[in-house]
Amino acid sequence: MVRRDNIAALVAVPGLAAVLLGTVAIVGYESFAENASDGPSAIVWQSADIGRSVIVFWLAGGAAIATSAIVSRARPGGKAFRWREGGDLVISGSAALGLLIGASLLTLAGVLVYGAENLLSRSTYIPQPAIPALAAYAGFLLPSGFAISVLVAETTRGAARFLASVLIAVQVLATFAMASRQLALLPLMALAIGYSVRGRASVTRVVSAALASFLALALVVSLREAAAGSHGLGPYVTAVVTGSVVDWSSSGSLVLGNLVFAVPLTGYVADLHEFAWSDLWLSMNPLPSSAAAWAARSPELRVHYFIPFNAVGELSSLSIWLLLVAVVAATLSTYALVNVVAARGSRMVPNLLLMLYYMSFALSLQYNTRSVARFVLAIVALAGLAYASSLVSRSLDLGHGQQASRRLAHASARNVRTARHRRNRTSS
Repeated sequence: MVRRDNIAALVAVPGLAAVLLGTVAIVGYESFAENASDGPSAIVWQSADIGRSVIVFWLAGGAAIATSAIVSRARPGGKAFRWREGGDLVISGSAALGLLIGASLLTLAGVLVYGAENLLSRSTYIPQPAIPALAAYAGFLLPSGFAISVLVAETTRGAARFLASVLIAVQVLATFAMASRQLALLPLMALAIGYSVRGRASVTRVVSAALASFLALALVVSLREAAAGSHGLGPYVTAVVTGSVVDWSSSGSLVLGNLVFAVPLTGYVADLHEFAWSDLWLSMNPLPSSAAAWAARSPELRVHYFIPFNAVGELSSLSIWLLLVAVVAATLSTYALVNVVAARGSRMVPNLLLMLYYMSFALSLQYNTRSVARFVLAIVALAGLAYASSLVSRSLDLGHGQQASRRLAHASARNVRTARHRRNRTSS
């Protein structure tokens, strides 16, 4: 449960994860480098200065932990976090309908941007998107729709829950067809949303979500390694059914090596010094006019066609101090935002904010600064829309309440006049 006394600890989780990743990477470096003996990942493992990479992760993780420890000593004003009474969260039918429409539109947009034919069958792992102008947002559309669908499924019954379940199945299949590592995040997202709604999570749910996440990541990594010239939903389903793809005996090493790959990747990117200050501005620029310049520059900002630079490496290549400032700023802003929202008595928003913060951290390890910036921008845009819709809904409710009050006052006055008229007739 999110409380004022544990927000700092929850915000420090990415810092702890960064320190752990660096430690695991340097301890198992020889094993991971040997497993990556061929393919593009071998370039990173064999060329990176692993010592420098680990130091970067330890410094960044330590900065996040220290910042969280410092702000935990501060006690800003405001009410302590309170769980609302009345049990589990339940949303109305009209709200569920609106959320389902939104989830359906996000899912449809994700499929259209990626290309329905690419989802079914394609010759390359990463195809040419059907709508290139929206390709930067393609990776966030389906997970956003999935989160909304899970929220509806957790808070409704009957037809709304059934429709949400259908959408969830479509979103999981589409993510599986992409062989995206986001498939491993979906069980954890469902766990976090369920916890936000109910305020509790059983041990069975936690273990099941962790196991599902591990199996999903092992499956995706195995599909990437084994599939050659045949990708998509059809080939992947065939491979899983026939058991010709996943070698479960080596899945643990594959998953662990994939998780800590961000450590040598960071050192490799920092040593290249290919990422310039102009690239940082181009990555942060939210205007559509930057798409053409990014399309021309992005091929040079990657190790391989399948391995882009990661945000941590890009920032550290400019300056380790820039990376540390970014870590401290992200930690402070997240702590402050979660603290403010929790102080207002919100039940699920603090948990959702923390989940998005963790997803941003995961993205920064594996994807470039532009992808992380687009993700944060999408969150801000969705939050703005949600706030605007709440204001409109509140004003409508207020207007309806005022109209109801006026009708009640008119009815009361009419009843008084009728009763007075009857008394006068009786007395006469």
